[in-house]
Amino acid sequence: MRKSRKYIMAVAGAALFAIALLAICIGIICQRERGMPLETFSGYLEKLCREGHRSQLEQYVISRRLSLDEAAALAESIPHMAGDAPPIPNIAAVGICVLAADVNGDGLEDVIEYAPAQDDDGANMLAIYLQGKEGDYRLSCSQPLLDTNIQWHAIIEVVKYKKNIYLLFIPRNEQSRIIACRLSEGVPREKMELTYVCRDVKAETIFCLEGYDVERVLNRSVDYYHTADYYHCAYDARRRWRPMECGSGETEIDREEWGNIKELFNNKYREERQPYLQKYGDTLINITAWGFTDVFESDMNNNGVREQYIKTLERLGFEENVGLFTGLPIITGEYYGSHEGRRGLWYCIEESGEEMDFLDMCGLDIWEGEMTPQFFWVEETDQGNITCIIYQDGEEFKQRVDGYFIQDKSYEKVFSVLYTPEISCRTTFYP
Repeated sequence: MRKSRKYIMAVAGAALFAIALLAICIGIICQRERGMPLETFSGYLEKLCREGHRSQLEQYVISRRLSLDEAAALAESIPHMAGDAPPIPNIAAVGICVLAADVNGDGLEDVIEYAPAQDDDGANMLAIYLQGKEGDYRLSCSQPLLDTNIQWHAIIEVVKYKKNIYLLFIPRNEQSRIIACRLSEGVPREKMELTYVCRDVKAETIFCLEGYDVERVLNRSVDYYHTADYYHCAYDARRRWRPMECGSGETEIDREEWGNIKELFNNKYREERQPYLQKYGDTLINITAWGFTDVFESDMNNNGVREQYIKTLERLGFEENVGLFTGLPIITGEYYGSHEGRRGLWYCIEESGEEMDFLDMCGLDIWEGEMTPQFFWVEETDQGNITCIIYQDGEEFKQRVDGYFIQDKSYEKVFSVLYTPEISCRTTFYP
């Protein structure tokens, strides 16, 4: 049966309309992608933060940080670095970050120079130099009054995500804040700042021996999580100045009763790190546990004798010696195995005048797993004192609390609880 001409034209028209509508929708989506790249990038960052996969961002990093010697050599061939750009007084006191990265997509390494203010009254400086085909450089950006201030040895990188280039700033000890600025032809454009906080910390019992109560560990998940990682978010900024958590089976002791525990602590880490300092010479400086203030005591191994101990949290590793108070982290590949470079537990236990660790006390090797020990506390129970140790994954996201009953130079794991943070992100965009 032949269709009428009018019917065929109507069907064709409807088809053309549908195709046009589809094209418009695709165009809008593509235009949105092209027109709001920073929003797309911020959505990706939020996803990484909420899911605990921030290390995946490393696959998009296209920059490398230059040493002071490399930066000095470049300064001889870049007039702006030598004097045309705004002067940076007393660089040796504050440090400077110099990156090499192709920021305009021409296949040549360009140079990004960032210097933070020396004090609250100073100004931060950002300069970007584009390399020409002849190896010369031209100044594409000079911002002597940059409103972004972080330490020079923080995470400062250039990343390329979905064909767009971003300059990224992540404070070293404030991981819940990420600042990103989109670059176009070596010029900073729009900027965003992402912050996040834990809405809650989900606690899940992995296992528990009959007769042991883990309610305290479950009910105080938010507090314990942020005691182990007080840089994680803005949950409670004051917590970093508080003592490490004190359990029901331990007491904090006065400074007058410390005895020789401080000297034992210092000797332990001095001896532990000395071979690496000798091997690598002046290229390394010590990271030290600055000014710990808390010493505790308890009968950890249930033998009737109370042990004294220090427990604090600091980076496990070394820093590059660049003549400043602090430098860039260096991974030797030898110190603390897979834990090197992470924040981890510094501790010293003293019993009857002798220094020991968990391995000496009961055969427990707290460093054998992939998760890194953060801190410990002691709980009193009807069955005896239980030592609780918090471990954290390499993403500084999930944590696990294991409880151990220690006696007769041996131990038994009596419970294990997993902590998973629930993250709430907030992103602010600037023109």
